[in-house]
Amino acid sequence: MEASLSRQQRSIHVLIYISASVFIAILQLTGWMEASIRTLHMAQTLIYVAIIVLCYRRSVVGYGAGIGIATFWNLGNLFVTTFIRSGWSTLIHLVRTGSDPHPELIVAPIAATAHLS
Repeated sequence: MEASLSRQQRSIHVLIYISASVFIAILQLTGWMEASIRTLHMAQTLIYVAIIVLCYRRSVVGYGAGIGIATFWNLGNLFVTTFIRSGWSTLIHLVRTGSDPHPELIVAPIAATAHLS
């Protein structure tokens, strides 16, 4: 990365790279767990790789795509589906009982948190 970036800008870029990488890992993990969504998650992974590359190049398109996709995903999963809510419920159930009836849902809170950062 160029030396001309301020400390704050470097911190933002590091946060972008970490957040996108966490989401990529979650996409790959859930694709491995659920074969029916594997192709979709591979395609979504490419979007996040493109966002990382565009942000590394300091492209406004990369920043806009990252913010737009994260906002769309979180809003959709908060208000249209029960994915995030179910994930939190599953995580709380796991902590309380030590068992997990739906391991694929535990990644939802992690993914939502990665998108919010």
